[in-house]
Amino acid sequence: MIRHSFFDDDGKVYIQGNAYKSNEQLGIYQAQINIDTGNLITQRELICKGSGGKSPESPHIFKKDKFYYLTVAEGGNEYGHMVTIFRSNNISGPYESYINNPILTNRSTSSKVQCVGHADIFEDYEHNWWTVCLGIRVSGHHAYYHHLGRETFLSPIEWNDDNWPCINKNGHIDLKMFGKLKNPQKNISNDLFMDFTKDKNISQRLVYLRNPNDDDYKLVKNKGLILNGSKKTLNDTGKVTFLGLRQSEFNVKYQAQFEFSELNNKLIFGISTFMFKDYHFDLSVNLSLKMIYLKIKLGNIDTLLYKIPLNSNNHIILEIDADHKYYYYYVYQNNIKTISKL
Repeated sequence: MIRHSFFDDDGKVYIQGNAYKSNEQLGIYQAQINIDTGNLITQRELICKGSGGKSPESPHIFKKDKFYYLTVAEGGNEYGHMVTIFRSNNISGPYESYINNPILTNRSTSSKVQCVGHADIFEDYEHNWWTVCLGIRVSGHHAYYHHLGRETFLSPIEWNDDNWPCINKNGHIDLKMFGKLKNPQKNISNDLFMDFTKDKNISQRLVYLRNPNDDDYKLVKNKGLILNGSKKTLNDTGKVTFLGLRQSEFNVKYQAQFEFSELNNKLIFGISTFMFKDYHFDLSVNLSLKMIYLKIKLGNIDTLLYKIPLNSNNHIILEIDADHKYYYYYVYQNNIKTISKL
């Protein structure tokens, strides 16, 4: 259930959400809430059934002039995703559906942005109107793939003569759009270089899997980041010693340098192209077997794709490069480079 709160001009606060009980009619429900206690003041009531698309959810209410506007995500989070809008003179309805719904969708288009939905609409301090929404950047043809995951998009809004919003003039999200931004946009580099022998903190751009055990991550001056291995693996749901960097572009290069000791010959470490526990590619070093493995995990399939001997005694560099179609895995040992491709 996705919830949203609206603070009205008279001080009353309302909470909206979609149906979540099996015996409830699909649609958007609303109740007045005590903001101090979190308790409901009124019973939940159905205020909108949507426009007929599946999975009406993610309600957002905003007020403009004399109308309360309600946006709803419909069509599911897949390629039929869309945003519809309704309005009423009363926050409890009845809500009128816009004749030109949906106001936002990229379904049935060849756009490189797809699955657009879950939008919110707001006015900035310059009195310009915008929407923020979710979508995915896709690659490939016919059979799309979108391994970058969901991203947030910003699009301008204009209001027509009937006081309905028009998003990006055509109701679609594009990779390039034009709006009244006060400041010029800047191309910000996503590059990240970390020297753990000098860094005082682990970068906030790095993410963990689940709640980390802080004792497993130690920054030691002049030595670097020391990781204590966990009993759990990337295939498990428990705590695992893991630091990740979200892939933000199709074309990327990721490289990690490891120092290790043969005395710790039970150690297994490496880097991974990780989506979730049932889908990841792992480039790992097994000190006990003195081997380097490239493995793939796809559901119940756990396959060894490539292996080479470990020739270094204390130092290795592992690298992953990516483009729109492939991931490339590199191993540097004694200044010698080995390559594999998926």
